[in-house]
Amino acid sequence: MSQKFFKVVMSYEKISIDEIDLSVGDKIKFLRNVTNGMDYGQNLQSKQYGIYPTKNVVKLANKDSENTPQKTGFEVFNPNQVLKEGFLTKKGENVKSWKKQYFKLTPISMSYYKKKKSNIPIKSISLSSAVVGKNEGEKKKMKNYWYIKTRTRIWEFKSENERSRDEWVHLVTNICSRLTFLGSNQQKEKEKEKEKEEQEQEQVQEQVQEQEQVQVQEQVQVQEQVQVQEQVQVQEQVQLNNDNEKQIRNQIKPNQSQIKTFPVFGVSLQELCKNESSNIPIFFSECIQHLITNVYTLQNIFRIMGDDLVIQNYVNNLNSGGKIQFQNEKNQHNIASLLIHWLKSLPETLLTIQLYGQFMENLKKTERSNSYDLKKLFNQLPKVNILVLDKVTHLCIKLLNHTKINKINQKNISDIFGTVLFAQRNEKAEGSDKPLHRRLIALLISNHYYFFNLGPSTQTKENSNQTKIKDEHKNEDEEICTAIVLYPYKSNNTTDELSINRGDIISVIQKNNDNWWCGKIIYKENKQSLDDKFGYFPANFVGEVTKIDINHYLDIGGLNSLNFK
Repeated sequence: MSQKFFKVVMSYEKISIDEIDLSVGDKIKFLRNVTNGMDYGQNLQSKQYGIYPTKNVVKLANKDSENTPQKTGFEVFNPNQVLKEGFLTKKGENVKSWKKQYFKLTPISMSYYKKKKSNIPIKSISLSSAVVGKNEGEKKKMKNYWYIKTRTRIWEFKSENERSRDEWVHLVTNICSRLTFLGSNQQKEKEKEKEKEEQEQEQVQEQVQEQEQVQVQEQVQVQEQVQVQEQVQVQEQVQLNNDNEKQIRNQIKPNQSQIKTFPVFGVSLQELCKNESSNIPIFFSECIQHLITNVYTLQNIFRIMGDDLVIQNYVNNLNSGGKIQFQNEKNQHNIASLLIHWLKSLPETLLTIQLYGQFMENLKKTERSNSYDLKKLFNQLPKVNILVLDKVTHLCIKLLNHTKINKINQKNISDIFGTVLFAQRNEKAEGSDKPLHRRLIALLISNHYYFFNLGPSTQTKENSNQTKIKDEHKNEDEEICTAIVLYPYKSNNTTDELSINRGDIISVIQKNNDNWWCGKIIYKENKQSLDDKFGYFPANFVGEVTKIDINHYLDIGGLNSLNFK
């Protein structure tokens, strides 16, 4: 067999290949013409300029023999070389209109520019795994139409004439085929490397297993020796002192009382606090704090139910002594539903069975004086019940202060928490009691400071550096003075402030040391209806007067007739 020699002259953009068989004197025939990354098939030239894209793509064969061995090729090309450029009409992605753009085609992508002389493209089209077509389906009616279908979208074009379109389609198709072929070869090489790594790992694992087996055998021998020694020692110890051995075994046994767990759901508040040695249930306190800190602005909170399966898993975890990492829960509706589930599981209404009837009878009254009777009943509740109601009411106030964001209003709050907190357990609440439950939660919200001995929320008085404290008077519901409004004041969208107008008369029940007083309006200058709401207002907006001055003011009228203290 004659010996053949191949001479390859390379440059950055192309390779010149001359194949000479010195022993025979004839040339090797080329089967395909690949120039600068473009496959021209059998369109051969007298002197071939070709690029070897990869192994076995360019086949070399002797004209007298079809069994000439194939040569392994390599890739040398300029990815920035412009193979074709010109204006094309492109269809927009969002605005379905056609616009003329200047395009440049390289061996790896197709880009379009704002102007012909621009160097920075507006966008580049990746041609890897792309499909090129022309005049198909409904687009047959469009002249010189063609498209490129990528993984993300379909790019649609119109050329100036049929010849230009065919040139673009031919070049882009060849580039897509080449990139797809290169991608498949790279995948094969990766698979081979992965297979090689797996083989090496298997060999390493086999060596490790052999070493482990040797170590295990050695450990077994050592353990057998130790066991024999221990058996001898145990027998000697048993013979010496059987009683001492029993004492040692008893010390080793775990103390069952130390690992005893207490359920959290379905247990009374008093029992739960006793088990936890706390004033208020730990889970409830952490849950409320999490909701107040993170969730009060969540839209439709407490109106959208959580996942039943997730909630049940939380219940089982808490009842078995576990804890909940609230910050790890992505669906905050699960936390809100878990709180409602815990409140429903309490075996007794928070008003207690003994006082429930008295609360309902008092709420049926329409007189304003019933708030004083309600507070006396309220003070008879167990301390933990009052603390739980305080925290729930504070959460409700937080929700109502952000109702524009969370879409929760007073009616929603009353419907959600009224029955959950106050309805009697183990029997359906009477229909007539449900409105009373809603009324009670509304009273607790609007008069939060009154029932829980608290001043207005510090969040609503950001400009105040001091904390409002209770007056020295023992009975906060007793009037300590009367004041007339000198300047109007509008509350800052909170439930613990009063909106007052010039000429209104206020019964003051509390004076604080930071110029905020507390009371309720007993007379309106504009003759509007009164409510029974207590609230805070700035002291420098009112003037303190006597009862005699008030009567004189009501008879004659006019603030100038009053003597302020």
